[in-house]
Amino acid sequence: MRIADIMTRHPLSVGPDEGEADLQRLAALGRLHHVPLIEDGRLTGMWVLSAGGRLVMVGPEQVHQTSGEADAEEAFEALLAGKEAVLAWEDGAPAGVVTLSLIHISEPTRLDLASRMPSSA
Repeated sequence: MRIADIMTRHPLSVGPDEGEADLQRLAALGRLHHVPLIEDGRLTGMWVLSAGGRLVMVGPEQVHQTSGEADAEEAFEALLAGKEAVLAWEDGAPAGVVTLSLIHISEPTRLDLASRMPSSA
């Protein structure tokens, strides 16, 4: 399975001049939770809708970047390791986003992934 098979395609992305109030409205209307901030063709951050409904910015180090052709396991591993999201690129532009909330997987796979999670003890 490829990342392209599980990602949300054609994510809305914004530039550095986008106002937070406008983003908040877009998030509410479009039910957006992750909006990449792109400047000069590169990821400089990602707006994330918090559980309280407020947009917060995370740095690019919190986002795993790859291509849509990469194996989906790469996305699972990045998310389980604590990355906020996976951003897939195609032809120099964001092509898709993967988050834990978007992954709908079968029970055997879920059990396999759970075995890789670090223990909290």
